[in-house]
Amino acid sequence: MTELFFTIDSSGHHSWADFEAMQAAAGRMESTTFFVDVAQWVKRAHALADDAFRATVLDAVSRVKELTPVRTGYLRSNWSVVPGSDVETIVPGTTAPPEAVVAELKLGDAATIINPVVYAMRVEFGFVGTDSLGRHYDQKGAGMMQQTVHELPAIAQGATARVIADQ
Repeated sequence: MTELFFTIDSSGHHSWADFEAMQAAAGRMESTTFFVDVAQWVKRAHALADDAFRATVLDAVSRVKELTPVRTGYLRSNWSVVPGSDVETIVPGTTAPPEAVVAELKLGDAATIINPVVYAMRVEFGFVGTDSLGRHYDQKGAGMMQQTVHELPAIAQGATARVIADQ
């Protein structure tokens, strides 16, 4: 496999209560206002969590692109997002724009940020030696993916704060 990728997984275990059952049970109580308010709050919180996850993925894509060295722009322009973590071989330039893919994601999904350009791994990790054409290299890796993964907690915190502030 020649693709360079990493996966952001939002740890999709949800433990929300079954609020329809709670509301039905509340019908036997004097007031359902509390249960309705909680259900609405949970629905809103879940929507915010989805938005924060999507913002985190988009910010991670932006950061890895920013860190990608540019000679022609081909490597930088081919960062893509695919849903899930099972990455099949993709052809550069054939995936949907990251924004379109991310718009369909929700908390609990995984998003894989991938660069299918043949030389992406060489740029990421560097290369010392002779290639198949006999050319000699002593190329230091740029580490754009590794740096983005390292910064991911701060990226998520910033994205989440921005989503909350926009509400």
